[in-house]
Amino acid sequence: MDKIRFIKEDLYSYIKEFGVCFSSLYFFYVLKKDYSARQRLIAKYVSDSYADTMKLDKVKMQRIPSTQFPIWVLWWQGEDCMPSVVRKCYERLIQMSEGCDLRLITKDNFEKYVEIPEYITDKFYDNKFSITHFSDILRFALLEKYGGMWIDATVFVTEPIMNRLEIIDTELFTVKQGNYIESYNIAHGRWTGFLMSTSYKKHPFFQVGLKCFYKYWKEHDMLVDYFLIDYIIDYLTRINRMLSDLIANIPMNNQYIFFLKKDTLNTFNDNRLMYLKSTMFYKLSWKKDCNRELNALYDAVKMKNR
Repeated sequence: MDKIRFIKEDLYSYIKEFGVCFSSLYFFYVLKKDYSARQRLIAKYVSDSYADTMKLDKVKMQRIPSTQFPIWVLWWQGEDCMPSVVRKCYERLIQMSEGCDLRLITKDNFEKYVEIPEYITDKFYDNKFSITHFSDILRFALLEKYGGMWIDATVFVTEPIMNRLEIIDTELFTVKQGNYIESYNIAHGRWTGFLMSTSYKKHPFFQVGLKCFYKYWKEHDMLVDYFLIDYIIDYLTRINRMLSDLIANIPMNNQYIFFLKKDTLNTFNDNRLMYLKSTMFYKLSWKKDCNRELNALYDAVKMKNR
């Protein structure tokens, strides 16, 4: 009964925000667990809503010198309030970002770097959406203005970033682990929204994506889907051949990035050097105790460096 009541309440909110036809189909597909149909529905909605955002501003991209390559990571409450796993990932990131310009973004300093429209910050502070989705906007704004790399605070890095030219010296990079059969997320392993980089300021990928976010939150007070960032990236790849080619041409990489989130620690320990050879980023979670996973990663790095 609680689930039915929750769906009814959620359906009512969706109808108010997105109309009867879209909302009815959305929840029909949710109840059927028809992920493909739901993805097609939302993708069409995004395409129909943002066709006018594809006009690129006539701003020339600016190359970033590798010595000034910024790395952006966010912990909203600040360094002093980091949970254990976040602190360990951040300390590791400090070590692995030597030679780069590492910047920690917090609630106290984000406005120093980017100007987010007031109608968006007002909705965020009014709890229309979470810090998770506010950070989606922040990463596009930061990468559009400054370039560099965005990395989530719960990613453990095993190698120096400055040594990887495919990250610091390329037009567009993202983790592309290639799990194309993953059903619930429209990304299907083609990109990873929590780890992206560009060696250019004013790149059209982030320029147009940011426009989509701005328009969305100007017109709406709730999320159409938790993975809005992935639907926007999917839209960019479908509507513009240049942006599509950029994503398509990124080589497969870091295919084991989620490996330690799937209770596969023993398998990792048995094959740690194989995993480290192909994967330098590992996604963890601050919501559970990851000390065993972190210790396994530290041990694997020590073994590799012997």
